[in-house]
Amino acid sequence: MFHNLSEPTEYFENIKQFLKSNGKIALIDYNKKGFSIIGISGHYVPEEVLINKLEKAGFQVSEKFDFLSEQSFIIF
Repeated sequence: MFHNLSEPTEYFENIKQFLKSNGKIALIDYNKKGFSIIGISGHYVPEEVLINKLEKAGFQVSEKFDFLSEQSFIIF
């Protein structure tokens, strides 16, 4: 649950040591959908924020998928 990480950039910087040299991370998180339980509860992270935090941790977007209507699916 990305939205529960207090320091997501630091978390993903630390995770790099456990990945193989060509290892990847897949993230799926909800997009804010107005008046919904996801939007009201804050249990989502905008795609731009996911990308920004992971890029600051040294990852680059490898692929993005759009087959999930309410979620971002990004591979770094």
